[in-house]
Amino acid sequence: METFVSQPEFFESEVGESIISRTETLATFRELGPPDLCHFVKVTTSKSSARDIGSYHYVSGVDASSSAALAAYINSLTYELDQNPGFFSNKSQYKLKSGAYCCFNAFSRVDVRVVVRIPGSVDAYVVDLRGERHECTPEIWQEVYLSALLRSILYADDANYRLAGYRKLDPIASPEAEHRFLQAAENLFFKGWQLGSDPEIQVATVVFNHLTNGILKYFGESFRYEIAVNLFEKLYAREPEVAALVAKAYIGMNEELKAVQIMHHAIAQSRLPTGATLPLPLGAPGGTGQPLSYALLHVQADFLSGKGKQEWALKLAKQAVNSAPSEFVTWAKLTELYIDLEEWDSALFTLNSCPMFTYNERDLHRMPTPSKSHLPIKGFIAESGLVNEESSRDNEADVALLRLPAPALRGTFAKAYALLTRLVSAIGWDELLKCRSAVFVMEEEYRMQKAGGPGSSAQAGDDGDTTNGGADGDTSVVNGSGSNAANRKAVPAKPDPEQQRREREETRTRYENEMEDNGVEPGSPISSPESSAAGSPPLAGQRFTGGSSLVNTNSQTNSTVVGGDGVSSVNDKLTHLGISSLGANGSAQSIPTIKISTESDHEREKLELESFMKAEAEAAAAREEEAAATAKEEEEAAAAAKAEGDESVAQAKVEIEAPPLEKPALVQVEGRHERVDSSSGSGPGLSGPAAGAPLTSGLADAQASGTQGAEQIQAQLHQDVTVAEGGQSVQRQASGQGSSAGAGGPSVGLAFANKRLCERWLDNLFMVLYEDLRVYTIWRAEVAHYRAQNLAYRKTGTEWEILGELALRLHHSAEARDAFQRCVETKFSAKALLRLLEIYTDAKDVQRSLWTAIRLTAYHHRWYMEGSFPGAVAHNLFKLIRTEGLAKVSYTLVSMSPPQPILKLMQNYFAYAQTFGVPGFNF
Repeated sequence: METFVSQPEFFESEVGESIISRTETLATFRELGPPDLCHFVKVTTSKSSARDIGSYHYVSGVDASSSAALAAYINSLTYELDQNPGFFSNKSQYKLKSGAYCCFNAFSRVDVRVVVRIPGSVDAYVVDLRGERHECTPEIWQEVYLSALLRSILYADDANYRLAGYRKLDPIASPEAEHRFLQAAENLFFKGWQLGSDPEIQVATVVFNHLTNGILKYFGESFRYEIAVNLFEKLYAREPEVAALVAKAYIGMNEELKAVQIMHHAIAQSRLPTGATLPLPLGAPGGTGQPLSYALLHVQADFLSGKGKQEWALKLAKQAVNSAPSEFVTWAKLTELYIDLEEWDSALFTLNSCPMFTYNERDLHRMPTPSKSHLPIKGFIAESGLVNEESSRDNEADVALLRLPAPALRGTFAKAYALLTRLVSAIGWDELLKCRSAVFVMEEEYRMQKAGGPGSSAQAGDDGDTTNGGADGDTSVVNGSGSNAANRKAVPAKPDPEQQRREREETRTRYENEMEDNGVEPGSPISSPESSAAGSPPLAGQRFTGGSSLVNTNSQTNSTVVGGDGVSSVNDKLTHLGISSLGANGSAQSIPTIKISTESDHEREKLELESFMKAEAEAAAAREEEAAATAKEEEEAAAAAKAEGDESVAQAKVEIEAPPLEKPALVQVEGRHERVDSSSGSGPGLSGPAAGAPLTSGLADAQASGTQGAEQIQAQLHQDVTVAEGGQSVQRQASGQGSSAGAGGPSVGLAFANKRLCERWLDNLFMVLYEDLRVYTIWRAEVAHYRAQNLAYRKTGTEWEILGELALRLHHSAEARDAFQRCVETKFSAKALLRLLEIYTDAKDVQRSLWTAIRLTAYHHRWYMEGSFPGAVAHNLFKLIRTEGLAKVSYTLVSMSPPQPILKLMQNYFAYAQTFGVPGFNF
């Protein structure tokens, strides 16, 4: 047979097409490059049908220090050919004619290739980005050796670097090989920035690059920081910035005193002026004019945060932002500390300021479609029954789960989303919406202020204000000409009727033009300035981001809204709010509809906001002059305006008491409370961490409270609304205790000056978070319902896996563990097993950890991942060995009586721990 017995292969349609494809894509590799490519040419032994067959596979972990080492790997595969004799012959039908090993040099951006002819010679050469050949030098061999090691270390468990037919071996199998690795790393350390860095780092430095990440990962995952310290201390003598790595390694060794001494010495070496304190202005007299390394500041901040000194760490994080304002990690660290200090508004504002970078995929080149694939499974793996490939192919799941957008996030966007989920888990969804309304300019708020700009004061006074009802719970929307004065006080004004009519027409024309630009018909209910000012308060779910992101949800209520022209149902009011009304028995489950505008709309809205702010400033100055000139004529109105602290003539003063926010209903199940949707299955109806869309926060309570439904809508749809009335602003704030705001609020310009535009990427992350929370809430409501009814709750294995990842993203570890356990009971899932291994290891559950590691090891060897370390399984086992001891873990494994071949594979981890001295190996 032409195939290898136990190694993967992809057969070419034309011999050599894989190498040609690799040569053509060399210029596209940006960082560490693709995995090593091993190409073979086989020939039949029959003279009558002699023909060459080309095949290849990917590999990592092979010693690439010389051409002889690579040739030895190719030669070892000659024994992998099927040796079954032919019908009339005792020889193999095919034999290996030649082989080529391609290894990318990430330092010099060239491809090193070794061609072996069997029997025959060995040729080694370099192919540059133009496809030209060059001779290999000792420097090239050292660089390609280190490049291959870093790829095998950093991409050992990278989900974005998984390929079919990718064979992974141990990159460092002995202490001698580890010594060679350290020597090469020391020689090339100051070239490490050429390799690139993690996606969260914009500019690779001596401290932040793939080389330092590889060193820290290799020694950190085996808890052997003392070897890394020896290397970094040598380099620290040549480069003071390496102090951050030295201090980090000492902290990993629990040598905190030495770490503090190193950090102190590094600060002194920065040559600050005598008596200077942090933060030091750039270019200060007597200083170097260079900021401190943000890497060193982050190590200090992490150390202080771990000791409970978040206030001190916050100062260091701010200094790090000043040192590297264009780096994402500095802003992310500052956001984390604000969350630790429970400064939610500052955390959200800082998160919005993070610079985001486009995620670059890993260096992988596309191969021509193979004519045939050969992915054999080893006999002892199949016989063990630990890997059920049939069940793992079962990928049936609900479409709503498969289409969740959060798993697709990468790079800085994934890190920012992790910070956002941490924030919502700390304060809840409703509180997050309040913080967002306080920090960012809301879209409807901006539109109302734009429509009610200078000269539209009479319209604001005539066309509406919102008041809450009396003690009976009724809620009314009363026109300005109405007589409901129980909850508001009015100061009469003296407007010019002709000027008022002219300004109202101008406002109406400007508003209709804006609606037409945004694709809204002028005749629709929301296109009227009156309806915008009076009947439609700004929505909490609408943010101004230069575009439009509206979430429309359904609700159900039986309250009544009383207008100036008569009585209408709440459903009519919801229609004006952009919410579809429901019948008496309608469902409260919502389906978000997201409208995303183009980038041109984003820029246009920004320019309009700037021009609006400029017009507001000019109008305010004009009003000040007019107020001074007519002070004597309007003495009574001026006195009232002065009492309220405003410089302009007030036309109306409205005091509004907002209704209180109520918590959602709690359903008690089996002696404990779980927060579920009171409308049976609608995620958005919840308030708190498991809440839904911003528009319907509290609508389930409105349904439960009956006559107070509209009151809840008015109170919770928007948290901070500022309406201009006659040059004076009335700020309506809804809070948990209720509040009333008079005419003495801040001016329009000041209100906008204290807010920022929400970045489009953060606005999208809010939508992603909403989807996660909605699905999670529905899931937990279903679980509570089935549990209350004593019914079995069933999902497919893929659905349990997705739900486990969802719960983990939202920081619900208990629910995640339960979902992953149900997943592995239903199907074989390597992802769920890996998550369970981490959970069991943290809980120090030795037996369950070992059983999970056995199944994962069998799975890895099924897919040719034959290396013991580095890897997630080895890291978690070393965690157990560090706390429980090697002897206990080893004897527990033997007592579990796994299949003998699997036991030998597991003992490779323990052999590595003993050979390299992992902590805990001696007890």
